[in-house]
Amino acid sequence: MANATLLTQGSHDVVWVVDSDGEFARSLPYRTATPRPVVGDGGLVALAWHAQYERYGAPQVSRRFSKANARPMTAQDWQAWLGAKALAAAVMAAPKGPAAAVAKALASAELDGSKGVALSFRPWDGQLRQTLLLTDGQGVISTAPIEGILHPKNALDTVGADAPEKLCKVAR
Repeated sequence: MANATLLTQGSHDVVWVVDSDGEFARSLPYRTATPRPVVGDGGLVALAWHAQYERYGAPQVSRRFSKANARPMTAQDWQAWLGAKALAAAVMAAPKGPAAAVAKALASAELDGSKGVALSFRPWDGQLRQTLLLTDGQGVISTAPIEGILHPKNALDTVGADAPEKLCKVAR
């Protein structure tokens, strides 16, 4: 096993661990030379949803899901719920239109994902702009983007690749 104290000495703000097997990452948050956040495969993990998120409309969404399914809502559940919600909103915005009208409505939709900000789709790649929840597995520690990080158009574009950096483009 690698020496965590030796590997985490020096000046740093965060420890990023990549450990696909999870053997080293599991205990790293408690063995660093200096107390620093651990991210990646150990410590804080970014998720689309966590059942312990306690802000905005999230507690109500989580409670309704838990009551209906007898288990906590996961990130995959939230993604499916938001996808259905987005599609329903697009169909309602273009109820008699052809598929192209529904696709245009979907691309321009602003959605309430119970995260405190309007969610939307990036025009250059169709990716959902959303707040990510940073969790240690037990609860939500923080959210990203971090307050104070600025972007010229949309703060949610600070998470992920921005338009000039993205090689993947939506075919029109």
